[in-house]
Amino acid sequence: MIASLNGIHAQSLTGRVIDKDKNGIPFANVVLLKDCSFIKGVVTNEHGDFLIEQTSILPDSIRISMIGYEILTLPIPLSRNFDTIILKESSVMLNEVVVKSFLPKTRISGNSMITSVANSIMSTAGTANDVLSKIPLVNGSDGKYTVFGRGEAIIYINGKVVSNPSELDQLSSSDIKSVEVISNPGTSYSADINAVIKIRTIPPKGDGFSTSVYNSTRIAHYAISTDNLSLKYRKDNLEIFANGYFYGGKRKFRDASAIITYGNEIFQQDFNANTIVSSAIGFGKIGFNYQLGENHSFGAYYEGGYSKSKPKGSIDSYTTLDRKPYESFNQYHSGSELTQPSHEANMYYNGTIGNLSIDFNGDFIQINKHKDDTQHEINHKNDDREIILDAFNKNRLLAEKLVISYPLWNGKLELGEEYTNSSISYLTSYIGTDISDGDTQVKENNFAGFTQITQKFGNLNIGLGVRFEYGNYKYYDGMNHNKDINRTYRNLYPSFSLSSQVNNVNLSFNITSRSRRPSYRQLDETVQYVNRYTYQAGNSSLSPVRTYTAQIMAQWRYLFAQALYAYEKNSIFYTTRRYNDDPLIKLIVFDNIPSYQNFQLAIGAQPKFGCWSPAATLGIFCNIFTETFLDKEKKFNSPYFFLNWDNAISLPYEWIVDLDLMARSSGFRQNSYLKAASYLNLGIRKSFFDNKFTVGLTANDIFNTNNSRMITYNGDIKVITNNYQESRNIVVTFRYNFNTSRSKYKGTGAGKNEKNRL
Repeated sequence: MIASLNGIHAQSLTGRVIDKDKNGIPFANVVLLKDCSFIKGVVTNEHGDFLIEQTSILPDSIRISMIGYEILTLPIPLSRNFDTIILKESSVMLNEVVVKSFLPKTRISGNSMITSVANSIMSTAGTANDVLSKIPLVNGSDGKYTVFGRGEAIIYINGKVVSNPSELDQLSSSDIKSVEVISNPGTSYSADINAVIKIRTIPPKGDGFSTSVYNSTRIAHYAISTDNLSLKYRKDNLEIFANGYFYGGKRKFRDASAIITYGNEIFQQDFNANTIVSSAIGFGKIGFNYQLGENHSFGAYYEGGYSKSKPKGSIDSYTTLDRKPYESFNQYHSGSELTQPSHEANMYYNGTIGNLSIDFNGDFIQINKHKDDTQHEINHKNDDREIILDAFNKNRLLAEKLVISYPLWNGKLELGEEYTNSSISYLTSYIGTDISDGDTQVKENNFAGFTQITQKFGNLNIGLGVRFEYGNYKYYDGMNHNKDINRTYRNLYPSFSLSSQVNNVNLSFNITSRSRRPSYRQLDETVQYVNRYTYQAGNSSLSPVRTYTAQIMAQWRYLFAQALYAYEKNSIFYTTRRYNDDPLIKLIVFDNIPSYQNFQLAIGAQPKFGCWSPAATLGIFCNIFTETFLDKEKKFNSPYFFLNWDNAISLPYEWIVDLDLMARSSGFRQNSYLKAASYLNLGIRKSFFDNKFTVGLTANDIFNTNNSRMITYNGDIKVITNNYQESRNIVVTFRYNFNTSRSKYKGTGAGKNEKNRL
C-alpha cells in the first residue's frame, strides 16, 4: 500500500493479504479487535487489499482468517499501514474443521461478480459443472456455459484455460473456493472474448498419491456414460499427474422445421428430422509441475485423444408452391466423423523476482478430422438422388503469451504480449450434386500487446487499460493465393473501470471496446449440402464485429444488480441468397449488418433461511434493432424476460435436495424470435465416509419444456426451427476420492481465442 493512503485516511487501516507465492488472497476476513472483542470487520478484494475506515473505538489488534490458512493476529502499527501480510497454509486438512461463513455468497469486486462456494451448500453440489449451473447469470451444462446477454464464456481453473469440458467433471465442488464471472472483460483478455468465468480452488494440501474416480450416466431414450480417472503423485516440490477420460453412448435428436421463401410465389419446405448419434470420445493427459524455491515454478503437459461420432437418421420433406403440393421426398443419411489423433501440449513458467511477477506460456494444438456422409433421397415426383460427401479438415496452432506485473503507487502495472500462428484447411468432395469440390486453406498470424494500470484512492478503485492487436489473414483456394480477400487488422482497444464501496453498497462501472473476428467456419466458402433446395456456406469477405460495452453493477448484502448496454458495428447475421440464379434453391450464408444494439438488466438475491438456501435471478434482454424483411422495415425490439430460481435444502445425515426452476418468455434476440422455454429439475444427493464417496440422482426438465424454438427472418426468407435434444433425462452420478489434493499446475495457456475459433 502507498503512503498517500495514510494521508487521505489518517485513521484508516490499510494492507494487502497475500500467500507465500505473493498472490493476493480475496475474501479473507479482516476483523478489528479491542481487548479481544469484535469492533468491525471487512473482507479483502480480488487483489487481497483491505481498507477499514475510522471507528469510534480505537482497536489494538486485527485478526485475519481465511479457509485453508492459519489464523493470524497482529498488533496495529503506528503508521496504521500493514503493507503486505503473508498468511501461512494451514496444516490441518479441511475436512477436519468446520468454518462458518457469514459472507454473502455473491459480491461485486471491480468488474466481476464473485460467488463464494467454500462453506456454502454449493460445495456439496458434486462437480464444477454442477456448481456453474447454479452461478448467477450463468447458464449451460456439460462444459459449455454462457453468460446472460454475452454469449459463450471462456472458463479458467486457477488461471489455466479449460480446453476440454471433462476438466470440469474432474474438479470436485468441495475443492472450489470461488467462481468469478466477468461479463465485460478488460484488456488482458483477447478482444474476441465477451465473457470469462474464473474458478479458484482451495489451496492444495499434503504429499503422496491421490486418486479421484467419477462416473455419470445420463438416461433418456438411450444411455450416455462419462468416466474420469485422475491420478496424482506429489513429493516435496515435484508433482506428477495423469488423467483419463471416456465418453460414450447414444443420443436422439428431433427437428421439426420449415423454410418459407417469399417471391413471385411462396415456396415452403417442411422438414421432420430424426437422428441418432453414436459417440465415443477418449483422451489421456500426462504432465508434471516443479516448485523451485518459493518464487519459481515450471511445468508441462501433453494430451492426446480421439473422438468418433456416427449419425444415422431420416428427414421427411414436404414442399408447397403457393400453398399447393409441389414435391415430397425422404432422405436417409448415415456417416461418421473421426478426429484422430488430436494433440495438445503446454509448457509454462511462473515466478517472481523481487516485486516483479512473470507468467509465460507456450501452447501447441493439432487436430485432424475426417467426415463422410451419404444421403439417399427418395423423391415421389422426380428422380431419386444419392449424395456422397467426403471431407478432410486439419487445424494447427502455435501460441505463446508473456505477462509481467509490478506494484506501482497505490496499485499495480501489468504489461503483456501474445502471439499466435494458426492454419486450417478444408478438402471436400461431393458426388451426386452440382456442388463443386472444395480445397481451401487459411493461414493467420496474430500479435497482441496490452497494458493495464490499477490504482486505489481510499475506497475508490480506478483501472485504465489499452490493448493493440495485429492480425494477418491469408486465404488460399487450392494452390492459388487469393489476394483479393486477404485481411490485415490493426486495432486499438481501450478500457476503463471504476469501483467503490458506499455505505456497505459495492458499486462498479466499466467501459470496454472489443471486436469479434469471424470464425474459420464462417469465413470458409466451401458449400455444404443440406437438401436439394438448401445449401450453406461461409463468407470470406466478412469483417470483424466491433463492440462497445458499458456496464454498471451494485451489491448490498445478499442482493445484487447488473445493467449492460452493447453497441455492435458490422454484426454478423445469417442471411440467404439465390444459388446459381435458381429462385427455389437458397444458399444460407453469413453477412455483416451496419449496426446492432442490445440492453440487459438483471437483479438477484441469495438469502438463507435455516436449512433452505434459495437463489433467484430475474432479468430482461432487449434488442434495439431494425432490419428489412420482404422489402419493409421490421422492428426486432420485443424484449424477453427470464427467471432462474435455484433451491437447495439441507437435511439431516448429509442429504441435500435441489429444486431448480428456469423460465424464459418469448422475445427477439438479433433477428430471431425466441419462443418461451422453461425447465424444472429435481435432484437428491448424499455423501458417505466423510465425503469420500458421493451418490447423486437428478431428474432434468421434468415437463420436457426446455426446447429450442425460434423464427428467424432473413431478407425474403423465414426459417421456423423446433429442436428437441432430450433435455428431459435422468442422471446418476458416483464419485470416489482417495487422499485428493488440487493440482499445483500454474500454466494459464496461450492463444485462447484462436483455440475457440479452431
